Amino acid sequence: MIKILRVATVFLSVCSFLYADQRFAGKSLEEALRLLQLQGLNILYSSNLVHEDMKVMEEPQSMLLRQVLDELLSPHGLHARSGPANTLLVVSSPPPAPVSGQPGSAGIPKEDYVVVPFVTLYFNVEHVSRRFKLNREHLTLLENGLELPIVDFKKVRIEDEPSTVFFLLDQSKSMKESSSAGTKQELLREAAVRILDEFRSSDLFMAFGFSDTLHMINKPTHDPDEIRRSLKACEPSGTRTALFDSLNGVLEILRDYPGRKILLLFSDGEDTMSQISTKSAVDLLLSSNINMYCFGVRSATQRGRETMEKFAEITGGYAYFTGSFSETTIVVNQAREDLKNQYAVGFVPRNPFYRGLRSVRLESRQPGLRLHYRKTYHF
Repeated sequence: MIKILRVATVFLSVCSFLYADQRFAGKSLEEALRLLQLQGLNILYSSNLVHEDMKVMEEPQSMLLRQVLDELLSPHGLHARSGPANTLLVVSSPPPAPVSGQPGSAGIPKEDYVVVPFVTLYFNVEHVSRRFKLNREHLTLLENGLELPIVDFKKVRIEDEPSTVFFLLDQSKSMKESSSAGTKQELLREAAVRILDEFRSSDLFMAFGFSDTLHMINKPTHDPDEIRRSLKACEPSGTRTALFDSLNGVLEILRDYPGRKILLLFSDGEDTMSQISTKSAVDLLLSSNINMYCFGVRSATQRGRETMEKFAEITGGYAYFTGSFSETTIVVNQAREDLKNQYAVGFVPRNPFYRGLRSVRLESRQPGLRLHYRKTYHF
């Protein structure tokens, strides 16, 4: 079962020291983290790690906010590492090395256990007709060219499988360019608002905007209407475009979320100032284990269009382009169908001790079916 994440965040302030009368002992760890947020620490955490029953047993000794955070997290096997945009990400601490004379050390057996890694690959079926039957016996799965047994097969139901959904909206100067149908920003903002209808309150949403820098539009929420209001209020503001750098920042944040991850990009695909290259951006997506859906405009340059199509293809998503509000309705409906009509196969990777990028191929023995999925995953 996938746990629903609950994430909290505030922006950094100039405060670096703990308020003198602040007390933490006896409070829940989550309440203590919220108090630090109110004093200026931009902390991101999930209910997958910070449980309701975690309590603060001892008062922190430090007066520095960052060190107080470390003291609060350490007894629970957690620590904070630096994230993008001045965030602090709460993650699990690595287990300590076995001490001599304890189970697991040399000469002393420890309890036997096996951790079985499991990978889920999402895919779409493309067919001239919606009338087809597909089951596990129709599929062959290969990892790095070698066949693997399919352990699980299912038709994905959005309401049964909550997702983490990130919106990334281009707010650079080029989005102000207009035609008789409206500006690029207006067309893509309409697409972003409409695609929300496909998701549920069990999903976790977060929205970012970018021009020359990446910024947060909306804090994490399970409320689609909250995201919808924030997206409707977005307007172009920057002059230059750092698409690839912004994508890097969002992927860094998205990496720590478990379960199914969907990234929705709304842009013309242009980049004018990023520090990383197109190839580096592609490499990041190849190792990201996300599905990316790109919404662009028909007036985009060939380079911008090819960038969007490449990003979508390598992540198992799709790219859509619109030139009018009526066409926006059509492409959003198509995107909703693509998100709705997905399947998934689960498998145990070969050689779980190898860490890195692996190729995967999924084939159907059903005639006339084309399977659309990401061709790599990172383990």
